[in-house]
This record gives sequence, structure tokens and C-alpha cells, in this order.
Amino acid sequence: MPAAIPVSAIPARGQGGAEKKRGTVVDTSPALGDHRRVVRHVRTRWLTGPAALAALAVAVTAPAALADGHLLRINPPHHLRFGNQPYGSFTKRGVMIVNQSHRTLAITIDSQAPDDFSPGQPESTCSLSFTTNILSPGERCTMVIGFQPIPEFGGREEMSLTITAATTGGRILRTRHIRVTGTGVPA
Repeated sequence: MPAAIPVSAIPARGQGGAEKKRGTVVDTSPALGDHRRVVRHVRTRWLTGPAALAALAVAVTAPAALADGHLLRINPPHHLRFGNQPYGSFTKRGVMIVNQSHRTLAITIDSQAPDDFSPGQPESTCSLSFTTNILSPGERCTMVIGFQPIPEFGGREEMSLTITAATTGGRILRTRHIRVTGTGVPA
């Protein structure tokens, strides 16, 4: 027998069809006292078969997706630009990470960087992947990256930072990728 899932917010269409039923929802009402109940009639839609599995997938991932955008604030959010820098110069820029959630998060930062980039400068208040950064709600840290272009690696260069937020128990909640670019130019 196919799985059946009550779904009131999703219109019943597509494979699997739908069966409409009348149902009764019984709620205890603290305003009326514990011994009284409020009874209301609702129309329930039931999805079956493949449509039920698709609805279940949406229902399971929806809470994470809704909370997703509110876990971290990362500045810059997608791309850190060093622009044109003279060969031999050394420039630093930072990526700030803020825990916007209501819970403590474990943040890891991994980088794939060519020789001209050096993430994890001493001014950084968060560490690279060999250390987990614990951020309480509202706390922030900054990853400082250095860029020192040399003629041997001339032209535009690129690196990436992967920032992962997880529960303190290790369940991954969100992963963000930040692109970092810079170009070495003659002085």
C-alpha cells in the first residue's frame, strides 16, 4: 500500500491523485480550562504514492531551508575582491562571519589557495579547518586573508573559502562558498 500523508497546504495534483476527507481537530484550550475542548472541522487532503513522497521530502527539508538564511551573516557574502595589486605588495582583506541564529554554532573554514594567497593571517579571530570555531548567538569572527602577487603567477588569481556551520553535535546546517580574487600587475 502506498504511503499516505495529510497535506493541507499543498494542492493535490499530479501522480498519485488525492482523496478529500472531512476531519475533526480537537484542541485543548488553556483559555477555556483544561477540561473543555474546542472542536473544529477541517478539510484534509491526502496525497498518496509518489506525490506523498515528494511532499514528505519538501516537509522534511523546509524547516532547514527556512532557517538557512538566518544562521549566518557573511560579509562579503559571495566574493572578496583584492582587485589589481602591484607585484611584491602585500594586501590584507577580511571575511566576517556572524552567528545570527538562536543557538551556538560550530564553524569550520577550509581554503583552497594558490601560493599568492595566505588565509589565516595573525589578525584573524577565526581559525582555519584544523580548528572548530564555536560562535554563540550574536558572536562574530573574521578570517583575514593576505594577497602578495608575484610575476611568476601573473594575471588574475582565485581561491575559495568554504564556511560550514554545524550544531555543536556535528550536524551540518549550512555550507557557503566565498570566492576570493586578485590580480598581480607591474608596479
